[in-house]
Amino acid sequence: MVGDRMKIIAVDNHIGHLARLKNYLVEICSCEESIVGFTDPLLAVKYCVNNNIDILFTEVDMRGIDGFTLINLIRKYNSKMVINIVTQTNEYQQKANECNVSRYILKPVSIETLKDILE
Repeated sequence: MVGDRMKIIAVDNHIGHLARLKNYLVEICSCEESIVGFTDPLLAVKYCVNNNIDILFTEVDMRGIDGFTLINLIRKYNSKMVINIVTQTNEYQQKANECNVSRYILKPVSIETLKDILE
């Protein structure tokens, strides 16, 4: 899947975590223009309404709306998007399973984990 010009969006209200995730994704995919990051989940929803996104990486615990609300809003516009949760705790694992997310990743995320997901 890497290199197929997939479009990826990453959402995390913690700027440092978002930057690390985005940097890893750019390194793996070698296509910075195809990877967009947001600290505001509502801006991410707006972006997804107007753009066809292949993969979403999102934190659950965010200001404004949580990651599950984000997922539900985005799925209204793109039901085929691959969704991955990246968070600091196992506390949301059951709800993630109920939402049919592809992967539940604990922080700190490693580049090896992301490579496995994207290949």
